[in-house]
Amino acid sequence: MAILGYGVPMPRLPRSLIALLTIPTLVLLSGCVRLQADYTILSNNKVEVAIDVGARNDALAELGDDVPDFCQQEGLMDPEGVTKEEYSEDGDAGYTGCRLTGTTTLTSLNDQSGTSLLLDGDNTWTFRMEGNDSMEGSLMTTDMFSDFLIRVTFPGEVLTHNGASVVEGTTVTWSDPADLLTKEGLKATAENPEPTLSNAAVPWFWIAMSVVVIGAGVVAVLVLNRRRHP
Repeated sequence: MAILGYGVPMPRLPRSLIALLTIPTLVLLSGCVRLQADYTILSNNKVEVAIDVGARNDALAELGDDVPDFCQQEGLMDPEGVTKEEYSEDGDAGYTGCRLTGTTTLTSLNDQSGTSLLLDGDNTWTFRMEGNDSMEGSLMTTDMFSDFLIRVTFPGEVLTHNGASVVEGTTVTWSDPADLLTKEGLKATAENPEPTLSNAAVPWFWIAMSVVVIGAGVVAVLVLNRRRHP
């Protein structure tokens, strides 16, 4: 069972990104597939998403009329707040594909993207992108990729990360597709920062403190007056 944000159990997640990469036309291609995915956690229930799936123009030209429409492929994620945009770069070395960008919720992301992102009761974030190894009959190999990058930016310190991933600040980056083709897939955990006073809350904090100080002053004056005038 995959776990939704805040510990709500959900059925096994659809592996949308991986499923898209196993469509017959792309399986035939070698060394020309692009898969980039960038997730930035903005708050406890808000994630910024930027995904790019495509293939090199010189390889697509060999497919003739079988070139896939990446944005219309069945199973490609379509979460709330995220928009799809077809693109085609210039030249044989350029790419044609689909970009998905926007800001979505944990519920929508976990439901449709092929990843799981949860914040558990211990204030620990866990990111997971299921590996290709568990997909029965999949023909996807590392040789397919010419441009592979999966990145997740947490709000707190990174605790664990697997495969050949590297950490810079609070960002974990995978650039070796072999990590995705394992049973575990891509996985990382990070701390969730302790709640702090927001900018909006600061004025109210000082107002409350002022009230306390003023109240203490009034009490002190009353006590002194009583002592002076028994």
